[in-house]
Parts: sequence; structure tokens; C-alpha cells
Amino acid sequence: MLIKKFSMIFFICLICPSIFSCGGVGDGLEKAVFHYSVETIEGDDGVELRLFCDENHFLTMTNHNGVLEIIPHPGTDQTDSGTVWVAQPYIQGAILGHTSTTTPLVYTDMINIKIIGQVSKAADESIGFWSMELDFTYDMDRHEISATGQSVISISNPLSTSDNKLCLFKLESQYLKDVPLLPLNHQNSSQTIIGDTGWLEKLITRSSNITQTWLPAQQSLFISDYFQNDVIFDMIGDYFHPDTAYSGLSPLPPKYKAGITLNIKPQDNHIQLAYECTYDTEKQDELSSKNVLISPFVRSGTSLTDFHFDIVFSSRSIEQENGTTSDNAGSSCNTILNHNLSQGDGIYWVDIGENPTQVYCDMSTNDGGWMLYASINQPQDVEIIENNYKKGLLLADLSNIDAGNWILPAYMFDQKISMMRLNMGDVTDFFIPESSCSFERMLISNDCHLWASSPSGTFEKPQYSSSGLGGSAYDWPRLSVDGDDRHTLSFWGSNNNGGSGGCCSLSHLSLEYSWGRSFKLWVR
Repeated sequence: MLIKKFSMIFFICLICPSIFSCGGVGDGLEKAVFHYSVETIEGDDGVELRLFCDENHFLTMTNHNGVLEIIPHPGTDQTDSGTVWVAQPYIQGAILGHTSTTTPLVYTDMINIKIIGQVSKAADESIGFWSMELDFTYDMDRHEISATGQSVISISNPLSTSDNKLCLFKLESQYLKDVPLLPLNHQNSSQTIIGDTGWLEKLITRSSNITQTWLPAQQSLFISDYFQNDVIFDMIGDYFHPDTAYSGLSPLPPKYKAGITLNIKPQDNHIQLAYECTYDTEKQDELSSKNVLISPFVRSGTSLTDFHFDIVFSSRSIEQENGTTSDNAGSSCNTILNHNLSQGDGIYWVDIGENPTQVYCDMSTNDGGWMLYASINQPQDVEIIENNYKKGLLLADLSNIDAGNWILPAYMFDQKISMMRLNMGDVTDFFIPESSCSFERMLISNDCHLWASSPSGTFEKPQYSSSGLGGSAYDWPRLSVDGDDRHTLSFWGSNNNGGSGGCCSLSHLSLEYSWGRSFKLWVR
């Protein structure tokens, strides 16, 4: 029960008109000046801090019963439901507690938070002490929270190989699978739609030039290898739109749930880290459950007892990631569409490669969300070989996707896509890489793809051709697929076998079989 409420607001006089607090706007010598503040709510079980930039309540930090939780909400969704950073170390299996003080200091250009506590172990034990200090800022124009700081952990004894893991923190979230959804803008409002939603869409981790993507619906448990460098945890927020009324519950308006990005940098290169991701499939349809847990941990067996980490934190509202500018790039066409931010077919900015890139998005065909990867419109002018997919072919002309010949480099998409669509005449084929193959490996091979006639169909291994890129052995579709009278599946290159463009049929009839076909490849 809350027993006291008061505001802690500290101001430092501005000494220069060009200095301002959070997301200032204006021109010339007149600058808008915004102020940070912290509202503190005390209760019997602890304290809650609400961080403000003017009237924008952009982050909530709670210390209830010794458990420290940080909940960002940088956009229009001001609720405290969403991905949570449980920002304290503990020994795996512990019941968390022991955070003792949380002290805010408010300045004109940031809010400083200092926290100290003990490292929780087992039911009600501790194994050492920890402290953390973070400086928070908020950009009102970008709807983005940023923070930098340090964390120090000191344990009483080295971690032996028999000890449980020393976990640095938890990231808790929610993923709902196969639940009724409110329709997106491009969907039929009268149709009952079953699908996935939640507070996060997926997790992307980056360390030592290795990028990994974890999708809870596809893998309920994942434990990484150990590494010695820093790691970035990028939890991608989602458009939260379960149709609660369909299940007899009170209607819940859709919300844009912000993601969290955390970069953890060990100051000692002898520290080895790994991380574990778990998804509780027994709670995959429970709206009130935090069924996703991500926790990095220190390798046991080290002689170290003191651990120092630099921390970089950010959280941005996904409402801003609509692809309209390079600053507002979405992670893919499909993400923009599924976040209900699509403006129809056309050119969007997406965050692939080292920098945001403009691509053409098909937001309407085959459920939408397709990114144009290759467009071959004058097939007689080009023989397509594997190097064209590895390094790309000419420059993309997105203003007229039905002219010219171009292919984007495959490496830009290798960790970004799960499916490819090939359009050749009236024929549409869908491909995914075999389990042992990457996207690039599939593109430059004749024996690395699985095929389906629709994006929701069952993918099967065709009888492969002895040459070419993609395709199938002669007469495989005609003899193996009901209603498909083609002699082969579509090829997306000949690979030095003398055929230009693609092959082979512009319809599902057996009469057509020829190289020199124009085609388009789409990915999502």
C-alpha cells in the first residue's frame, strides 16, 4: 500500500542558452528548455521512482522487497507493462532481494541513479555486494531513452566449478503464441485472426562479430557459447494487440511496446560470459505472465572475486521505427508491417547491414512484409552466376522496380530473413534454406533449398537438379506436386551453364520450358 508521495526535483541554473535538458527545440538564440524530474512513491514494500522529462513519464524504476526493476516506456504507451530489466546480480536459483538503496539525483542534462545491494543466493542468503550507477537522458523527438554507467560486483569467494552461475541480471518479457489478435490496418476487420504477439518480437545478440537471433516460438531454450568480449542484447519491441474480448475478457487497446538494448562490457578481458534464453511454453497464451527470461552469466572456475562492467542502455518506441527516414528505419519490411506501421507498397528505410538502407517493400501480396532482393527485367542481358549473389549485381533502381537488372549482396540478409519468394510470370515459388545451409549458401547452390507452393505450406525437399541455381530435377513438379504441370521448379541463375536470366515456366503448364525469363526475388 502506498503511504507517501512526493516529488524530488533538483534544478541547476542554465549558464548558456544553448544548453538544454531533454530534446530541446528551437532556432537562433531562443531554445526551448525542458526539465528533468523524479517523482518518488514510497510504500510498505519499497519505493518507486518515476522519471520525467517535462510531462513525459519515460521510465519507471522500482525497488520492492529488495528487487530492482527498470521498465522503460519512451513512447505513447505509459503503462508499466512491458519488457523489464531486473537490474541486479544473483546466483542462479536464488530468490531475489537484497537491493537496499536507490538514490536519484536530478540535473539539467540527466538523471543520475545510484543503487547498492547484496548478491542474492538461494532462498534468503547473500554471497557479496554490488553497486550500479546510471545516467539517464531522454530524447523527446526520437522517443528514445539512453543511459550509461558502471556495475561492480564483489563476491566473498571465487566461483568454483560446482557453484551455480553468477547471473548479471534478468531481462523479463512476454511472448504470446497462437492467440486471437486484433486485426492490423491491412487485414480484414471481420476476420478472426490467430497469431503471435507480446511485449517483444525477438532477441538479437551481437558479440565478437557474431550475430544470433532468438525467436521464442521456434526455440524454448537456448544457451550460448562463452565469449570474452562485450555483448549487446537487443530485445525488439512488438505491437501488442491480443483480442481479449474474443476470449471473454475486458477489451484491451493495442499498444506499442518498447524494446530494450543493453551493451555489457567487462573491464577485465579474463571474464568469460554466456547467456541463457528460456520461454515457458505452458504460459504461451497467458496475458498476465512474464514467460520469457534472458540472463547473462559469468563462467565458473575463475579465480576472480571482483567484476567490473560498463553498461550502455537504450530504449526507443517502435512507433518511430516506421521506415520513413534513415533515423526511423525499421528492422525489416515484415516488422514494419506487423507493427501496424505500413503505409502500403513502396520504398522504406530498413536497418540492415552497417547502416540503414532503402529497400522496396511489398506490403500487400502473400500476407505482405516482403523486401525486394533481386529484380531481373531484361534477362537476355545477363547470365546470373553465384558471384552475383555473393557480391551483388549493379545498383538497385527502386524508383522503377520493373526496369533493369540488379541483385543485392546476400551477406546483408543472411541473419535477417527466414523465407524467399520467387515470382516468374504467373508462377510463385517459396523457398527456405535447408537446416544446414545459410541464406547465401542456398542462393549459390542447386541442392540447398526446400520448396513450398505457399508461405504457410509444408516445405519439402525437391529432387535436385545437377546444375543451375535453385530449381529441381526434370519433371519433379509434374510427377510429385498435385496441380503443378511444370517440368521444373524455377531457377534463379544458370551458374556458367549458358542460360541467361532465369528458368523455366511462366505458368504451371508443361508446354513452357525456357531460359531467358525475367523474375523477382523477395525475402522476409
